[in-house]
Amino acid sequence: MLLVEVGHPTEATQRLRGSFGHREQALNLNAKHTAPTSPKPMFTQARSKAKARLATTRPLLISLASGLATAGCGLVLGLDEFEDAPGAGIGGSSASSAAGEAPCSDGERDCVGDVPRQCASQEWVVQRPCSGEQPVCSRGHCVECREGERGCSGRTPRQCVEASWRDETPCAAPFPGCRLGACVAPSCQGSGPGAGTDCGRSPGVDCCGTASIPGGTFDRLNAPMYPATVSGFQLDIYEITVGRFRAFVEAGKGTRADPPVSGAGAHPQIRESGWRPNWNSELAADESALKVALRCEYSHWTDFPEQNERHPMTCMTWFEAFAFCIWDGGRLPTEAEWNYAAAGGAEQRLYPWGESIDASKAAYNCLGDGDHAAECSIQDFLPVGSKSPDGDAKWGMADMSGNAGELVLDVSQLGLPNPCNDCAQLEGNTANRVVRGGTAWTSGLYVATDAQSAENPRNRNGFVGARCARDFPADAAP
Repeated sequence: MLLVEVGHPTEATQRLRGSFGHREQALNLNAKHTAPTSPKPMFTQARSKAKARLATTRPLLISLASGLATAGCGLVLGLDEFEDAPGAGIGGSSASSAAGEAPCSDGERDCVGDVPRQCASQEWVVQRPCSGEQPVCSRGHCVECREGERGCSGRTPRQCVEASWRDETPCAAPFPGCRLGACVAPSCQGSGPGAGTDCGRSPGVDCCGTASIPGGTFDRLNAPMYPATVSGFQLDIYEITVGRFRAFVEAGKGTRADPPVSGAGAHPQIRESGWRPNWNSELAADESALKVALRCEYSHWTDFPEQNERHPMTCMTWFEAFAFCIWDGGRLPTEAEWNYAAAGGAEQRLYPWGESIDASKAAYNCLGDGDHAAECSIQDFLPVGSKSPDGDAKWGMADMSGNAGELVLDVSQLGLPNPCNDCAQLEGNTANRVVRGGTAWTSGLYVATDAQSAENPRNRNGFVGARCARDFPADAAP
């Protein structure tokens, strides 16, 4: 007998029930029903007619039953009343070859979706659907996974080998999250809007993509009096999006309830550049308080996902930006690193793409929404990557001029530290932090790679965001 879980009777199943003439013998939808061992003679003629009908209808029923079985509902289709003798079955099932289907070879096995079946007496015998720890049907057997399939167990990637999962090396910084069997930034682990593969102007672009920046020497601010040497590092292609920051907030991070650990996010070549415990008090008390604080003027933040998930995240403090990058497997870039990447290293570009600027390359001067410069509005701030690839920097980063200004690690003060070999200004006569890249509301002068501004680290405003830097693993530096 074919026993398949299919759910409660519906109008459609009632029609199927009536199509065989014998409602209870032809299709029992109310209880598991086994074939009588010795049918009474009075039913012989009716049984023959029903079997003839079944020969033409059975393929549809088998397909329907197998599909519904995979859905895993609660009642039963019984088909063994149409067999001359009760089927032996496997796993409680009966012979079920469809009319017109070529005879199978005894012992042969295959799958119908995730329902295995085996050939007995040249007829297919449908077995119980795969579920539980072996949810996949492969070559007629219930197994853990399909060959070559990739997945994650927490933050550990795994691959299916010989129908079983095999764990690989757990993910760690700079990509401590796991998605589809690959190590990724945790903010993109859930693949939500603005935190998956929907950033930029081309389809399928990873919102957490990174650019590899080879080390080198250049002049900061395009000024020979400020030479600097920068070691190789990685820089996120996009500014932190609302969608990515949402993953951070919903993970309960960036609050006094769960602050970064002391020293986290440090530049590997700069002592005491990581998180300091006295900064914990600068964070919101908990997730609810943080959500309220993120609703500053001109903010794209909403408590629930809406249409702004691909916009740059603003209205976060410097402390929250740093905490986000730490949680995401990275850190804030130093000003020297940011300047080096934006200027194309020794190419000393005035703008990330070259020597001149127009509205096709950057959201600046209140032109982001396409209106006149005097009409500044929140619509001037665009989804990340909206000016790609024309406005991209040498190594592929988007929006390094205009859109949201970008916080970096350094304290702002007059002049720059000299000499500079992987340097950062960590102390100064002001608490303000450097902001680079200008904004969607500043002129072309302030979105050049030699322009600086500053922001109080406690301030929240709707036009300053950040992007994260990441260190190469020890065995992967360029």
